[in-house]
Amino acid sequence: MTRDPCDKRLVYVVDDSIAFVPVVVISADGSMNEKPLPFTGERLRKPMRLDHLLGVIEKHC
Repeated sequence: MTRDPCDKRLVYVVDDSIAFVPVVVISADGSMNEKPLPFTGERLRKPMRLDHLLGVIEKHC
């Protein structure tokens, strides 16, 4: 089992029945924005503002 959330999303992308599910990566990693995501998704850095999180949820739901 992998602990990297980006690796887990790759499994979702391969499975067409769940590939449409939006993913938001939330991390305290300061270099997170420098790393490419292997899929289309959103990134939020901890600590995050609640209004920013709610905006991302509204965008995808």
